[in-house]
Amino acid sequence: MPGVLSRREWAISHGFIFFGLICLSIAIWLLYEQPVSNLLIFGLWFLSGGVCWVTAFLAKRLSEKPLHPGEDST
Repeated sequence: MPGVLSRREWAISHGFIFFGLICLSIAIWLLYEQPVSNLLIFGLWFLSGGVCWVTAFLAKRLSEKPLHPGEDST
């Protein structure tokens, strides 16, 4: 089974994701009061982790299927 992303592409894309999440977390922490900001930050990180997991699962699942019935996916 071919990989969906190379290691380099995976590292670069996740670097951008983590940098964006850190920037959003800092902005939320500065704008909202303490208990609300913590919930929003945890929710943001858990949501993006779940979206990442589902996207990786679907990408692997779809890369295994042939493009048209009767064809090989390679």
